[in-house]
Amino acid sequence: EQRPCNACPACVAINANATADVIEIDAASNRGIDDIREIRDAVRYAPSQLRRKVYIIDEAHQITGAAFNAFLKTLEEPPAHATFILATTNPESLPETISSRCQRFDFRRIPFDDSLRHLMRISEREGFNVDTEVLEIIVRRATGSLRDAESVLDMLATAAGAEEDGRISLTLARRMLGLSDDGYEYDLVGALAERDIPAGLRIIAQVVDVGHDMRAFNRRLVDLLRVLMLVRAGVDPIEANERNRDLAEQFTLSDLLHINQQFSEVDHRLKDAGFSQLPIELAFLGSL
Repeated sequence: EQRPCNACPACVAINANATADVIEIDAASNRGIDDIREIRDAVRYAPSQLRRKVYIIDEAHQITGAAFNAFLKTLEEPPAHATFILATTNPESLPETISSRCQRFDFRRIPFDDSLRHLMRISEREGFNVDTEVLEIIVRRATGSLRDAESVLDMLATAAGAEEDGRISLTLARRMLGLSDDGYEYDLVGALAERDIPAGLRIIAQVVDVGHDMRAFNRRLVDLLRVLMLVRAGVDPIEANERNRDLAEQFTLSDLLHINQQFSEVDHRLKDAGFSQLPIELAFLGSL
């Protein structure tokens, strides 16, 4: 296995985006036959700085069928100095004639602990004054994408610069990420457990009265319900805490499956709802 040394002239040029021999193409906006013909014509020329020319084609599944047909000959018999990397989130959509001529490498989501350690190293190196609980929230929100986690950390660090103590606090993170610390989602789940219709509807009304975005509230609620479902199914997800475990015991697994389905289907309806709370009220009543 070879890894970049990040010290030789080639590595330095690539990291600085200072070489014309690594070409990145967005197939979402360059997907037609004329775009592929331009690549096919340019690939004949030898690299100017590196040993090889590397073409990185992002979102490759969006290339049209006709464009792939024009590309096929180049992939079958590429110049000795050229390497093509077809990056895609949907490899099943690539034509068989293309995928059969490629080596496939699958990239997996980065585990929680690895992402957390990486953010801790960045925070230490950059001198960020940040709570560990904030880093855990960032990692969970990124769902395995280290790039997204780093972007959120950078955003919070910038926002913290305007704070008096410059600290990335839990309060700041909750405010910037649209998270709530008032516990309304727990209260509503508690009302579901008690099958208390008036209490549940009052809680939803309170969420509206304090000005919370209902889509954000529903997503927090669904996130909580998912954790309860996993706990009740015998899994102990890393997000679970003692409060989650106690709450999960008040439901059967069948109940949580039904409730999760009710609220998971609400998100797209909230976008265009005339009364922002109505889809959540209907999901609450439909869960009982």
